[in-house]
Amino acid sequence: MERPLVSDQMQEENNFDDILHFLNRLLGYWYWVAASCGVALAIAYLSNRYATSIFSVSSTLEVVDSKHGASSIAEVLYGSEVFALGSDVQNEVYRLKSWSTIEATIAKLDFEIEYYKVGNIRRSEVYKDLPIRIRYENMEDEQGSVPYGILFEIDPLDENTFVLKTEDPDWQEKLEKQRFAFNKSFVLGDLQMTIDLEDYAGLPIQFRFVSERSLAERYKNKLTVNPIERESSILNLSVQGSTVEKEMDFLKALMDTYIEQNLRQKNEIAQNTINFIDVQLQEITDSLNQIEKRLELFKEQNKGIAIDENATMLYENFKELEKDRSQLNVKDKYLDYLRDYIGQGDYRQHLVVPSILGVEDPVLNKLVSDYVQYQTELKLYENREVENPKVSLLRKKMKETQQSIEESIRSLKRANQISIDDLEDRIVNLEKALRLLPGAERKLINIQRLYSLSENIYIFLMEKKAEAGISKASNIADARVVDTPRAGSSPIKPKKARNYAIALALGLIIPIAFIYLLDLLNNKVLHKDEVARMTGLPFLGIVGHSKKGNDLVVSINTKSSVAETFRNIRTNLQYMVDNGEKSNIIVITSSVGGEGKTFCSMNLAYTMALSGKSTILIGGDMRKPNLFRSFGTLEKQGLSNYLAGMTPNLDDIIQVTEQNNLHLITAGDIPPNPAELLAGDRMKLLIENLKKIYHYIIIDTPPYGIVSDANELFRHANATIFIIRHAYTPKLYMRQIKEITSLHKVKNPAVLYNDVNLKKLAGYKYSYGYYDEG
Repeated sequence: MERPLVSDQMQEENNFDDILHFLNRLLGYWYWVAASCGVALAIAYLSNRYATSIFSVSSTLEVVDSKHGASSIAEVLYGSEVFALGSDVQNEVYRLKSWSTIEATIAKLDFEIEYYKVGNIRRSEVYKDLPIRIRYENMEDEQGSVPYGILFEIDPLDENTFVLKTEDPDWQEKLEKQRFAFNKSFVLGDLQMTIDLEDYAGLPIQFRFVSERSLAERYKNKLTVNPIERESSILNLSVQGSTVEKEMDFLKALMDTYIEQNLRQKNEIAQNTINFIDVQLQEITDSLNQIEKRLELFKEQNKGIAIDENATMLYENFKELEKDRSQLNVKDKYLDYLRDYIGQGDYRQHLVVPSILGVEDPVLNKLVSDYVQYQTELKLYENREVENPKVSLLRKKMKETQQSIEESIRSLKRANQISIDDLEDRIVNLEKALRLLPGAERKLINIQRLYSLSENIYIFLMEKKAEAGISKASNIADARVVDTPRAGSSPIKPKKARNYAIALALGLIIPIAFIYLLDLLNNKVLHKDEVARMTGLPFLGIVGHSKKGNDLVVSINTKSSVAETFRNIRTNLQYMVDNGEKSNIIVITSSVGGEGKTFCSMNLAYTMALSGKSTILIGGDMRKPNLFRSFGTLEKQGLSNYLAGMTPNLDDIIQVTEQNNLHLITAGDIPPNPAELLAGDRMKLLIENLKKIYHYIIIDTPPYGIVSDANELFRHANATIFIIRHAYTPKLYMRQIKEITSLHKVKNPAVLYNDVNLKKLAGYKYSYGYYDEG
């Protein structure tokens, strides 16, 4: 149960070591990180310094319920508010952002020419306090002849004259070699222009013409309209731009335009109501005048005629029935009007009456209300987005609602006709009673009936017309400004603090990521801490890079840094192997050729001999003989000859060097079976005999990563040194060292880091015992 815990602890330690290793790597490249951060912060500073500042300008508008505004015909005639068009907040949001509203706003503003002040690095728009003012007139009276979008530059020559420049090649050709005068008219293409100089500074000024369509599209895209809270009728309007006063003027004009459009629409509804009543009044006035003349003529011709009580009662009954019939006729006329209006399908004309006169039918009321809503929404598009799916959907809904309204009208007209027929029958019965009266009385009652009916209708319509006029005069818009436009105290772009933070983060991330990527892509050992971390073995020491042509860098009088590293290694090695035994066998190997194992073997053996210990160096790599020429030894029989039995006497293969206490056994001739020779009994006998003579037996073996020869010698060793060369040894072989030491039960394994540039090694000192075990 403890093994997983130990494994987890080791994994955590390895992860921690990885982090420490990477941090050490970063410290080695601190100047990269510092330079990267400096460059990134400098770029952020320049970006903040020269970027165009963008401000947010906002205002608030309250949208109120329009049913408390202008009255419709149904409201005027019957006091009904059922069909008053209420304000849906989402619809008002769209109305504010509609093409018609924004284009009407742009038409009010002096935005068609944009002016720019030219700086050394960037240009900035100027809105008010302009040094010049441009007036122009299109001589061809064609919108397309205005050079929209082309940037012109006014370059003053003096206080009176200037030249015009542009990057457009066609226009530049027209302007070349021309001089223009301030405050005097000149021709630019199809434009009659005058540039009035108001404040001469001698600096270039740029301008360009912008079409209303482009301006409307620009502001439509950047205008945001949202309720300040959910279910709130107060809308927040905001735009962003570099010129605060210009954006404030736009929002103010937008709210004014929206309020004007809303009030104009309500006034149109009220005026249409008055017009409808006027038509009815004209008809009834003509009838009333004719009947009045007939009544006067009859009374003049029949002076002294009197109506008895029965005739008077009969007359009153006639009045009531005919009054009801006249009201039904008015309702029937409205139904005809509504049917004709719906049939036209022209959403650009307002529906005069949003309800049936005096008929409380909830189905028709709802249908007409929906139709008016769709009509209002569709009008906002103004034929600009015909292909928009919303337009198609609105037209489909209007068509379906129109069919339902027409069916409801037919049903109501049938019901209305039944009521009219009933009244007609009752009037016929009264007319029968009327025939029983004397002729003069009967004729007088008929005339009075017609006069009274027309007079009542006339009075009724006049009252409603007066009410409609009052309603129109008292109309107010369904919106009011809550807060006038204002800008924030600081620009929203550039976000200076955020830009510096991003720059600093990128300045850190980019070099760190680059260093990390180099580590990932690199398959060579580059650092001391990698050696101990990847092998898990004691760290014997570091060997510096040697610039000498001779492999033997250690001698009695040598004080070089490389020689000093071998003395440090000797001290560490003595602590490792000197455990009371008379002789110690040290095997030196590496993963591949070229890592410097022979170089390290020779100099370590020489260093051991300098300490007064008898030392013999054996060339165990029989596949590559003649590796000890630096000692000045001669060609003679070597290890392979002895192990093969070709040289039976041990003394015949031992060579003496110039250094006291140091002897050599070279590899000898290349045998066909070096691994078998190293595993044979004569190798064991050789070791036993040498142990009786020498304190240190150092064996230079073949690379363990290439051949198996070295594996045969591990069992004889008191210590095995694995040579790892800086920027040369593959990391893959580093990981194999653990497997080899475990598989062959290697005694006292250690690693030696070779060919290191000591000048780049932080903290290096020339002193014994400085390098501890890793």
